[in-house]
Amino acid sequence: MSLSRVRIRSAGARAVLQSAAVRKALREAAQPVRRAAELRAADYDDAFVEVEDYTTDRAVVQVVLDHPKATQIEAKYGTLKASALASGLDVRGTR
Repeated sequence: MSLSRVRIRSAGARAVLQSAAVRKALREAAQPVRRAAELRAADYDDAFVEVEDYTTDRAVVQVVLDHPKATQIEAKYGTLKASALASGLDVRGTR
């Protein structure tokens, strides 16, 4: 068996990870999660589901439950986790 060497150019990888195409794909993947979470969040008064995006070393898009007790709601009911799983996403840290 022959081993191949792969060299990744850091600047090129960064450009791809921060590209408009990657951001668009992430936004599209977030929409079914947002819709599912909105249905689940309808049970909580004053709960809003938002899609936020920003850039670190890569494009980031996240679905956020905006509620004063969002952390407790997620811990008890798993609203966002269940919405992501229902949308076919792989969720890390599942119990």
